[in-house]
Amino acid sequence: MFTDFFRKKCHEKIFLEKSGDSPSLKRSRGEFINSKMELFMILKRVFSLVLTIFVGGILAGSVSAQKYGGTLVIGTTDQRMGFDPAGHQPDHQGSPAGHDYLIYPDVRKGTYGDGSSTLSTWSAPYASWTCGLCESWEAFPTKIVFYLKKGVKFRNKAPVNGREIDANDVLATWNAATKISNTEASGNKDKYTWTVLDKYTIQVEWNDPTAEFDKFGGLVGGWGIFPRELVEQDIDRNNWKNTYGSGPFYPSKFIKNNVTVFEKNSDYWGTDPLNPGNSLPYVDKLNVVVMDEAALKAGIVSGKIDASFWFQPWSVSDVRDLKKSNSNLVVTSGPAKTQMIPVNITRKPFSDKRLRRAVMLAINHEEMNQSLYDGTAMFPIMPTYPGSAPYYLSLEEMEKERPDLAMQYGYYPEEAKKLLAEAGYPKGFKTNMIVAEFGREAAEATSLYLSQIGIDMEIRIVEDAKMYSMTMNKKPDPTYTDMAWSDSGCTSAFASCNLAIHMDPRGPMPWMGQGNTEFEKSDYGQEFITLMDDFMKETNPDEHLKKWKKLAYWANEELWFIPLMMTSGSHFQQKWMHNYNGVIGWMNMRSHFLKYSYLDVDLRKQLSGRGAEG
Repeated sequence: MFTDFFRKKCHEKIFLEKSGDSPSLKRSRGEFINSKMELFMILKRVFSLVLTIFVGGILAGSVSAQKYGGTLVIGTTDQRMGFDPAGHQPDHQGSPAGHDYLIYPDVRKGTYGDGSSTLSTWSAPYASWTCGLCESWEAFPTKIVFYLKKGVKFRNKAPVNGREIDANDVLATWNAATKISNTEASGNKDKYTWTVLDKYTIQVEWNDPTAEFDKFGGLVGGWGIFPRELVEQDIDRNNWKNTYGSGPFYPSKFIKNNVTVFEKNSDYWGTDPLNPGNSLPYVDKLNVVVMDEAALKAGIVSGKIDASFWFQPWSVSDVRDLKKSNSNLVVTSGPAKTQMIPVNITRKPFSDKRLRRAVMLAINHEEMNQSLYDGTAMFPIMPTYPGSAPYYLSLEEMEKERPDLAMQYGYYPEEAKKLLAEAGYPKGFKTNMIVAEFGREAAEATSLYLSQIGIDMEIRIVEDAKMYSMTMNKKPDPTYTDMAWSDSGCTSAFASCNLAIHMDPRGPMPWMGQGNTEFEKSDYGQEFITLMDDFMKETNPDEHLKKWKKLAYWANEELWFIPLMMTSGSHFQQKWMHNYNGVIGWMNMRSHFLKYSYLDVDLRKQLSGRGAEG
């Protein structure tokens, strides 16, 4: 699994060990790497600006080229296709197409707009959202009032029969979502009160003065509005035939683990904000086809599918081969998997913060990025990843305000050795790491880095589900003694997700196995709780962000997990499909946002032989 680069380094390590030398003595103290990183970040920003201007110019000149009709064929490896609009988004990917939401990520700020937002459903600030079914909203310190659009109707099908949507339907949807255990609404049902003020007005308020600006999207935009009759008459919302929403597409065929067909809602009320006056959706039909990875890659190469449904975490070499095999392919990169090392800080040796910092200083982040990921990975990622404005802490910002923390993303093996000696391990120590297959390659690279400072790490490969069950609960497996390799369910979630869900000892999913009573009562646990609650209860936006930064820097100091990098995934679409690669941050609302996509059917016929029907 090792790349040639790390194989070479491994041979170098063995040779130098035999000769009595150490490769770490032959390295600089990271100044050269850090200067390269600064240049890399500057070039990345310049490239991003040029790309935004370039794409904007193309789009501005191609508005008239938008076309109606045709069938979009989307390939996915994800078999989850539930249809309950109030359900957990990742498990109900069939529901967004048929429903509208109270609010949406604003596409005018995304890839095809001004490029100012990643359009993340769960991590965007107020300014990145716009009304869906609401006409407008007013935000106050402890409540938000939504004013609904008038005249928007549900599907014209008994027993709803196309009646107008009103505030009681919004309330019914919220109440239904709170009864489903793994939804954002369920987790917050005791904190928020929704009240119908009149037919077209509804407000949400919270009892304590908690601003929670970063959770705005997950709380309000995480469920599609459905008619209250479905609850009153106990109609099965997860049955695809019972889609009554006001969305752009309705499911007309569903074969589990095979295909879902969506037909255009010819009465859809929405228009294209990027092209005012254009009615939506553009295409007549969506075919979402479930396939294995090999079939998806084959469909991408052959042009039999128009796009992949989501970002695929495939290797750099795989992506390069696909692009080489299909010159008509448009490839967009975006965040895929968080690479991090949870450490068990309740036990020695990693209860000593010096050893956790030593591990960070021993890992060459940029070298790993270039060697394993062809320079496409992103860091820092603690506690959020690049693009999570305004909560992201960039390396440049750290270097100005906390150079001691920015240093942790450089490469300083000699400093790491000094910390080991201070902690009582001058000759290093033996440790182990629980790793799922997806982290094997990076774990092996980490093991090699740690060996340079005297830490002998055993890698234990387990199945993905086993790794999570061993570490992601309040009573972790007793064999989880030192370290593990993991990703995070908070890739695009609200900014404090990694803190609130995975690290807060009071949280539901303490991935680090530290959510136990003893840890919560400890000085460390109490310090975290104090900082977290102070941040969450701040209602002044400026103070809110200041307290966020204080908490984020504290997290980088304590290192209860070792943050590495966010690897990139790739989204694939054919050149005849337009207005889709901006779905990077739409999370599981992506089938709804296919309403903005359109096809050049003539070009598809010319290049692939496929006609309008796909």
